[in-house]
Amino acid sequence: MNANISCQANAALVASELRYRRLFESAQDGILILDAETGMVVDVNPFLTTLLGYSHTEFLGKNIWELGFLKNLAANEDKFRELQALDYVRYENLPLETAAGLKIDVEFVSNVYLVDGKRVIQCNIRDISDRVRTELYQRMNHEILRILNEPGDQDKTMQAVIATLKARTMVDAVGIRLQSGNDFPYYAQDGFSPEFLEAANTLIELDANGGVCRDKDGNICLECTCGLVLSGTFDPADKGFSPGGSFWTNDSTLLPNLPTGDDPRRKPRKQCILHGYASIALVPIRGRDKIVGLIQFNNHRKGFFTLESVSQLEDIAAHIGSALMRKQAEAEAASLTEQLRQAQKMEAVGRLAGGVAHDFNNLIMGIMGYTEMCIEDVGPDHPVREWLVEIRHIALRSADITKQLLAFASKQIIAPKTIDLNDVVAAMLKLIRHLIGEGINLVWRPGARLCPVRIDPTQVDQILANLCVNARDAMGSTGEIILKTANIVFNADDCAKYPDRVCGVFVVLEFTDNGCGMDEKTQARVFEPFFTTKPFGSGTGLGLATVYGIVKQNNGFIDLSSIPGKGTTFKIYLPRASAVQVTAKSTVDGGEERSASPRGKGETVLLVEDEVSLRATCGRFLKTLGYNVLIAATPEEALNQAAQHSVGIRLLLTDVIMPGMDGQRLSQRLLDEIPGLSVLFMSGYTADIMTRRGVLNEGVNFLGKPFSCDDLARKVRAVLDANCS
Repeated sequence: MNANISCQANAALVASELRYRRLFESAQDGILILDAETGMVVDVNPFLTTLLGYSHTEFLGKNIWELGFLKNLAANEDKFRELQALDYVRYENLPLETAAGLKIDVEFVSNVYLVDGKRVIQCNIRDISDRVRTELYQRMNHEILRILNEPGDQDKTMQAVIATLKARTMVDAVGIRLQSGNDFPYYAQDGFSPEFLEAANTLIELDANGGVCRDKDGNICLECTCGLVLSGTFDPADKGFSPGGSFWTNDSTLLPNLPTGDDPRRKPRKQCILHGYASIALVPIRGRDKIVGLIQFNNHRKGFFTLESVSQLEDIAAHIGSALMRKQAEAEAASLTEQLRQAQKMEAVGRLAGGVAHDFNNLIMGIMGYTEMCIEDVGPDHPVREWLVEIRHIALRSADITKQLLAFASKQIIAPKTIDLNDVVAAMLKLIRHLIGEGINLVWRPGARLCPVRIDPTQVDQILANLCVNARDAMGSTGEIILKTANIVFNADDCAKYPDRVCGVFVVLEFTDNGCGMDEKTQARVFEPFFTTKPFGSGTGLGLATVYGIVKQNNGFIDLSSIPGKGTTFKIYLPRASAVQVTAKSTVDGGEERSASPRGKGETVLLVEDEVSLRATCGRFLKTLGYNVLIAATPEEALNQAAQHSVGIRLLLTDVIMPGMDGQRLSQRLLDEIPGLSVLFMSGYTADIMTRRGVLNEGVNFLGKPFSCDDLARKVRAVLDANCS
């Protein structure tokens, strides 16, 4: 009986030990058995050896403090005393390191037992990396959401996001690619070397001739795995991709060894492999139902990512995409607001310039008229003649300020002609050399077979003169200016990069100096009216503003590039003219002597001007030229004069803006009464009465104030002679 009981007990013990061994061997937690007295490893189960990457024999016969992966728990022998002294010890979120160097998080629980009269310590080690990572990514998600929702510059926001992603995920390098035109360069990054960025920044696939490759639908082809993720054209069955469209691998070195048909990459570049990145995750950033970029995570160690972690990164990428779209909308709204503000400012400047121009030019005309009559009367040797000439010169300089204001506000009166830009620039070279001085070298490189452009030639002269004066001041007494022209075509891809451009053929006038250059802050304001970096009293700040206004008025655009200390380049683009015939060259006076002012032949001129001084000076001068002059201060008075002398009046010389009736309406009334009457308008500002968008109406004879007596004589004679022919 006792023997049977003993046998049953032994059988039960063997069965119990078998059950324990099965549980020990099949447990889904790591189990480590230690001798409680010595701390030596007695046994270890397969799960723990697999988890940590060490063999069974590498555990046995070692003291716990000799196991490198447990250095955070048992850095020295004293730590083991805690396990010996307490029947139960629990460590939460204990970081361990596998044989491959991978960091994992575990929950560590130890219990002391008696086995065959000997105390042993059983250590249960549970892998909680997924849980810890989930919690970490949730906290990271909240932190990134906070960063994205903070107001501020997009560049700084994205850099802060990058820094957070790198710190929280503990990858070696992270970057964000965003769309720029047709490519997806790195917008922000942390950890990538300059060599890597230089080799991997662009993704566009080029053909053997350097042209951009496109697929059958016309889409630009992007290379490598990044291109595949960004295009969203991957095989859903490919295990390298998540359901959310992310590509990830824990051992990139296996990719080049795949059969060609199994390689998920398009035109692989192998830059990640060449730079030693084993674990890679490429997570698409979506916005407004399309992929606008991706986040790239690179780590040198293998086994860094899981499908769950990649899915969590996709949630973060979704937040980034939403934030980018929001910030883009905010930027677009801010840009529209700024454009409106600028338009309103320009309109205000235009109204101011127009209001000032009319009265100011009348006053200057009076000064110039009386001064010129005095100069004629005093003779060449009179002591005050020099002063009178200087007064006239100052009056002309004052008039230039008004002209520049009107040019910037696109309210100057222009007469566009189809021109060869090379001819106009060539005609200006002599004057340019006078403007810049002998110490500055001028290089002229005209483009071949230049397309014609339609612009008022005087405006080209204004552009070149203003650019030359600025370049001269930036260079000092020595330097070099290079002038070039060329044809250029802008296609849809070009226009996508620059919103102010339109597709088509343009002629570019490139103006380069090697002066002091400008910093970015100065470049941002350089076209503003009255902005100047020159000392007080040395400039009006209207030169480049005038250039900007002229270019815009002629449906062109202007690019500026400048490097402090090295120089500045302006590129002015003018649209190709539809007409082929070239009708005009430069209007600049090359310095040749002009003939004497042409005289009248006794014709009767009806002068209508509401400004007293102009009536007096213009009337007196026309009489000295041999014209019979009728003078009227108002349109009503002019109609009365015409009623009395209708037969003899040959020319109506009238101001445009006058009280009660403008000059155009007056001319229409008189033309009904006097068929064949010649009409010459004069004004410093017409308020669009004689123009359409600043362009002089066809067939209109116009003389812009202020003008010299000689200008008046030549224009009156030309109009009368044209009407006789």
